[in-house]
Amino acid sequence: MEAKKITTRTINLSLKTLTPVHIGSGNELKLGIHYFYEPQNKQIGKADFDKISGYIKDVNDWANKIVKGENIFESLAYKGVKLEDVCSEILPVKAHQGNYLFEFVRNRKTKNPVIPGSSIKGAIRTALLTPALEKYYKDKADNILKNYKNYIKYDTKLLQPVLEIEASSKSNPQNNIFKYIQVSDAPANISGLYIDTFQTLNLRNNDSYNPNNDFLWYIKKQLTQNKEVFEGEVSFSLRIDERFFEKNKLNITGLKDFFKQIHGHTIKLLDKEIENFKIDLEDGYFTNPETGHKIIQQLKNIKSQAEKNENVFLLRMSAGSGWDYMTGAWFKEVANDDDWDDFVSKIRNRKYKDFPFPKTRRLTSELKMPGFVLLSLK
Repeated sequence: MEAKKITTRTINLSLKTLTPVHIGSGNELKLGIHYFYEPQNKQIGKADFDKISGYIKDVNDWANKIVKGENIFESLAYKGVKLEDVCSEILPVKAHQGNYLFEFVRNRKTKNPVIPGSSIKGAIRTALLTPALEKYYKDKADNILKNYKNYIKYDTKLLQPVLEIEASSKSNPQNNIFKYIQVSDAPANISGLYIDTFQTLNLRNNDSYNPNNDFLWYIKKQLTQNKEVFEGEVSFSLRIDERFFEKNKLNITGLKDFFKQIHGHTIKLLDKEIENFKIDLEDGYFTNPETGHKIIQQLKNIKSQAEKNENVFLLRMSAGSGWDYMTGAWFKEVANDDDWDDFVSKIRNRKYKDFPFPKTRRLTSELKMPGFVLLSLK
């Protein structure tokens, strides 16, 4: 009997950022040692120690400066040395605060930024699985927390009835139906890279005489982080084995369903964010109402751009996307009150037990929520 020929389809797509994206490499740079900041020119430079060595006369003195955490560029700049003289790379700065910088993941050979295929696939996987899990467990959520300790990581036993896969101790959810999808990396141009701060919009106890609420939204500057972020358009490819459409239990029979579900899931979460912030703003939950208005308008702009063309699909993927866009957030939609309270009590500090969950949002310096991108067929 002749074996069935397996067909794999390759789809070329473009990814356009609507808000800045940060995919971290894990590298954290220290100001004054690993990178230098010129606020007057709004730029930073990555230290090149081969270049710097040409300006070192007393090695011990420089070693002591580094050990003490002193800014070694200040003494160089005093002598007229410029960033290009001692740096391997210079990037523009939109905003900078603090003493550390988190780098964007790079291609090891070209050193250019790259959006990994694994990051794109992870966001797609969450957008496809979450609605299926919410639908299946809508009336079956009692005591999930007691029976499945690792549900938040898509425990295999929770996935089994949804995807109809084998559930064993050795079974890896990553090796289920999504093994039929491969996503390439998306090379990016370094011209789209710049430095920005990720601020934290945080809830605090209301210490005013406002009678309408118990909490207030405010920007917590102490939690600000400097990050390399990317804005622009990149290309990548999606390879889908036909067996994905034949075997999945997600009601996805073709590419139209595939992208429609990704888009629908992201729009649903976006609408929820807009509505929640509108209610909070109306009820006086912002220490600075202008902040609330700007955030809502930014979110409305994202939705407007996503709905201009029926052939584009909204996805969110980036550091700072928040808990609602992560794997496991489906549980919030189906949990009973007791299980939800139990879950929250296990993952957060007890002093925040009475706060809404989640209690923070990440924003760029321009009050944009990071990571919203548009996918389109090429």
